[in-house]
Amino acid sequence: MCGLFCIVSKKESGFSDKELTIFSQGLFADTVRGKDSTGVFSVSDSGNVYTLKDNIPGDEFTRTKAFEDFISKSFMSSRILVGHNRSATLGNVSAKNAHPFISGDTVLVHNGTLFTHKELANTETDSEAITQALEAGDYTKVLPELNGAFALIWYNAGEKQFYVARNSERPLWIIQTKDFDLIGSEPKLLEWILHRNLNIEKDACYFKPYSIYIWSLDNLKNSYTKTVDFEKKKQTYTFPGSYQQKTYI
Repeated sequence: MCGLFCIVSKKESGFSDKELTIFSQGLFADTVRGKDSTGVFSVSDSGNVYTLKDNIPGDEFTRTKAFEDFISKSFMSSRILVGHNRSATLGNVSAKNAHPFISGDTVLVHNGTLFTHKELANTETDSEAITQALEAGDYTKVLPELNGAFALIWYNAGEKQFYVARNSERPLWIIQTKDFDLIGSEPKLLEWILHRNLNIEKDACYFKPYSIYIWSLDNLKNSYTKTVDFEKKKQTYTFPGSYQQKTYI
């Protein structure tokens, strides 16, 4: 189990101090989903990507000078911030195997475990294999071939498109406000942190499985502007305790 936490600004001016605090606190609190490593990436208003990661838990990571500098540089210039708290499954615990992963124009974070990732790419971790596969191929063809559990957040710098997708084996939730979209693995964390910082009461909504939600960097004010369904792959194995939810956005 890993944790994903993300905020997407709908404002051309980017993130305020309060919104950056929400992201920092969310990454800190999401440590409960994974203590092996922590990483972040940002997307600037011009589409540039900046990453930072280390094999330390989120509560330590958010207190480092490097993370403080990362947040400081994101003020009013970044439009997307994505965080990941890793609970290691495949691959050693190391800074190299911390998320996010980058391949070409693609930067990605992943919650879940695949069974046969070597069929995608010859990498140590399944998450890096997914990144390489998405960089090399059409995402509508890659995602149906993922044999296992996944919730994915990725950005393609060449297309300036931001993507969110999941299957039924891993959760992912969203709260939409007039100023930003808040995305994460824990619905109550999203609701709590929004109320704690902005006194806003909103319920988190489940992302529909087997759909790809797409944000355009040039039109973030309208949230995601496109969804694309993909085929549900017949799994070779079954994960116990899969999430069940009947209400989708």
